[in-house]
Amino acid sequence: MSAEAARGSRPPVVEMRAVSKDYRLGKATVAALRDVDLEVRPGDFTVLAGPSGSGKTTLLNLAGLIDEPTDGAVRFDGEDTVRCGAGRLSGLRRDRIGFIFQMFNLVPVLSLFENVEYPLILAGCPRAERRRRVRDALSKVGLGDRFRHRPSELSGGERQRAAIARAVVKAPALVLADEPTANLDSANGAAVLGLMERLNREDGVTFLFSSHDPRIIAAGRRVVRLRDGRVESVEDGGGRP
Repeated sequence: MSAEAARGSRPPVVEMRAVSKDYRLGKATVAALRDVDLEVRPGDFTVLAGPSGSGKTTLLNLAGLIDEPTDGAVRFDGEDTVRCGAGRLSGLRRDRIGFIFQMFNLVPVLSLFENVEYPLILAGCPRAERRRRVRDALSKVGLGDRFRHRPSELSGGERQRAAIARAVVKAPALVLADEPTANLDSANGAAVLGLMERLNREDGVTFLFSSHDPRIIAAGRRVVRLRDGRVESVEDGGGRP
C-alpha cells in the first residue's frame, strides 16, 4: 500500500461537518464561517488559503479546539468535541495538538531548552524522558547546540525553528501553523518550510496551515481555498505525496 493510500485508510484527526461560526460585534452578528466541511487525516500537509477575512484563522481555531462552532460538528480523533467539557478540551489541546505562531510566542526569560520542555512539563512527562525528547526535537530542527540560549539570542529563523521543536516535542496528532513564515525573510522562510516538509515526510507529522505565502500554498498536498467564510474549492496541491 502506498503512503497516500495508507493515509486515506486511517480515520481523520479532524473532521468538520456543516460548521458555521458567528461572532457578536455589538448588536451585529458577523458570519465568519458558513457550512464548512473539512477533513485532516494523519500525515496530511494541508493549507488553508484565501484573502484576509475569508475565515482561515477561524477555521484553524476550530481545528485547534480554541473556539467552538455556532452550528455543526467538530470531531477530533473520532471524539465529538461539541459534547466535551472545558477540561477535556484543554487536555486535548495540551496533549494532542501543537501550535506554531507567526510571532513565535517563545517565553523570553526561558532558555531554548526550557521553552521546548514546557509542554512536556504540563503533560506530566517524567524528567528523564523530557530531557531525551527535548534534545531530540532540538536536534531535528538544527538547534542541538543552542539549547542554553534565550530567544533574544536567536535569529528570527532560529526562533521559528525553536517554535517548531516545541510544537512537535510531544508527538501531537496535529500541528497547526498560523502564517509561520510571515515574519521571516525569504531565505529563512524557505528553510522553515523545508524543515516542516521534512518532518511531515520523515516523521509523519500532520500539518494544517493558514497562510498567504505562495511557497507554502505550492507545497501543500491539499489546498482548501476559502472566500467569505465558505469553502470555494479543495485542490490537490503540488506538494510531495
